[in-house]
Amino acid sequence: MYAIIRSHSSETTWIFGTVMLLLWMPSIIGFLVSVMPLKPAIILSSNGIMLSASSGIYSSLAILQKRFSAHDLLIPWEQIAAFDLFTHYEEKDNGSDGAGGTYIARQETLLITRKNQKERESFSVKEMELSPDAILTHCRQFLERYQGMAAGYQQL
Repeated sequence: MYAIIRSHSSETTWIFGTVMLLLWMPSIIGFLVSVMPLKPAIILSSNGIMLSASSGIYSSLAILQKRFSAHDLLIPWEQIAAFDLFTHYEEKDNGSDGAGGTYIARQETLLITRKNQKERESFSVKEMELSPDAILTHCRQFLERYQGMAAGYQQL
């Protein structure tokens, strides 16, 4: 900062300014991401369930969100057979150097079973606004409503 203030030419100011910006860029991006409320989301609609994962720090920025829309997955209700919640425990390091010990972390995943496939879609439900049990309940309620409406249309 001192070099920018004391420089006598505009070229030197630009060079030092660019270096300062590059050094501060991770902090600026970290601040923007922490301020913006964009996180992984599950969107339930009449069309189906949309799984929107925020996979990287740049995809969390609102300006770049549309460029990373390939991470979104829409599964129509007619393809869904069931929802389940899978809970497992994972041992993680407590420190970056390995000397801090370990701790056990609870990992919860929403499993979506498709009707004509044996495979399941999985989506992590940690750090979401609702509890994993509440998310599972809402998903099952939407599926039951869709199946009830579909049965009503077939009777007509």
